[in-house]
Amino acid sequence: MGTNIFELNDNGDYQIAGYIKSDEEVNKETAAKIREKYSLEDEVKLNRIANSLSKAQTPQEFIDYNNCVEALRAEGRAQKQANAEELATLNQVEVGEGSMKHFIYTR
Repeated sequence: MGTNIFELNDNGDYQIAGYIKSDEEVNKETAAKIREKYSLEDEVKLNRIANSLSKAQTPQEFIDYNNCVEALRAEGRAQKQANAEELATLNQVEVGEGSMKHFIYTR
């Protein structure tokens, strides 16, 4: 689960103003993007073929697949880094009373 970002509205109440995805959510999105392009069966097949050949014989289809996956993974890592940087800029505010007391993140 990611992190909701809150801000004060005109009534002095906190309302959700944004959301930062967790690393797990980014990982799931990255995997889904890969699945949009390559089925699990295609991945297994391409990896099996590539592993059975020498590097010089690597088929272009595997190279294209691998480049695509690595680009999507790099995109996911960049998103996680940006999320961590944004999270580091937020303020933690304690809200509620008694057993309802908890922390929220604000800009």
